Amino acid sequence: MAKFMFHYTKPNVWKIGSLRFLPGINEVDEAAWNKVKDHPLLQERFNSGALLWVKGPGVQKKEVPEDVPPEEVESDVEALDGMTSDEAKALVAKTFSLDLLNSWLELETRKGVLKAIEAQIEAVTPKEGDYRGENGDGDNA
Repeated sequence: MAKFMFHYTKPNVWKIGSLRFLPGINEVDEAAWNKVKDHPLLQERFNSGALLWVKGPGVQKKEVPEDVPPEEVESDVEALDGMTSDEAKALVAKTFSLDLLNSWLELETRKGVLKAIEAQIEAVTPKEGDYRGENGDGDNA
């Protein structure tokens, strides 16, 4: 099944249908995309630059021709090898999905990109004591 990548540029979480876009790079499978692709709010997010297609190699610019269906803007989300090291590192820095980062870590061979992936995994992995609970004091009681 095809997968697509999007860069959500806003600092908040945005939910549309069953999809949830976090700030940064988001991976969406074809079945989930097909359920929401005709929603009018999607086009609004694309037009405003809040949501950008990512297609290898590199990040898709703001404008995607209207006559090109989303299914044809498929990206190679399994590997970063179609990108330069700088492009790959820039994409990694915008990625907050541990699953996606770990999949790239398994496939990547360039030392600099591997270091960037490892650093991003470290940065986005919750540390013990990071969660403060509902009361903000580490105690949910």
